[in-house]
Amino acid sequence: MTKHEGSKDSVKGDNKRMVFGPMATEKHVKLAVMFADITGSGRLLERFGEEKGQALIGACVGAMESITKRCSGTVVKTIGDEIMAVFDSADAAFDAAVGIQRGHDDGPVAVHIGFNYGTVLQKDDDYFGDVVNVAKRVVDRATGDEIMTTGSAMKELSSERASKTRHVDNSTMKNRAKAVKIYEITWRADEEHDLTIIGTLPPSSPDGLQSAVLKL
Repeated sequence: MTKHEGSKDSVKGDNKRMVFGPMATEKHVKLAVMFADITGSGRLLERFGEEKGQALIGACVGAMESITKRCSGTVVKTIGDEIMAVFDSADAAFDAAVGIQRGHDDGPVAVHIGFNYGTVLQKDDDYFGDVVNVAKRVVDRATGDEIMTTGSAMKELSSERASKTRHVDNSTMKNRAKAVKIYEITWRADEEHDLTIIGTLPPSSPDGLQSAVLKL
């Protein structure tokens, strides 16, 4: 009997030591989800060496984060040399993407960007769901210096910004019954469309990036 009671006490003691953290806050919100990734970071390290290459990559990631914030976006996470960010509007994501590309146009670092728009599941400070998955697949199909977006995001753009897009593909994606309309954003002055954008974009030389490139 004594042994059995001792066992019960030990179970109670174990229960007392169990500490649970606060439940995650979950809600559904409509947002633009953007991924911006450095193209060929391995080749950068090979070309410039480890120290200078890492300095370039670090400056680029910092510039992408800075421009995102200037365009009223939130950097959700940094995954290696890629950032994930969210914006309240597709226009803001568009402006951030163009600002990032303009900031890297003359430098040795190339970036590819993709964004989508729709309802996502927010859990605390992270975001999940089909809209996020599609945004990731869109950036993965972009190449250096490209900005790709979806039909869902394009419909949310202002008429001025939408005029800077061109339909390039209907992409079939895993676990999706319907193909996703893919649009490329033209952002260079020598491309087909005029690149005048409503509103204020970040400076073409993000803080820290130009100086880092010049030093190298």
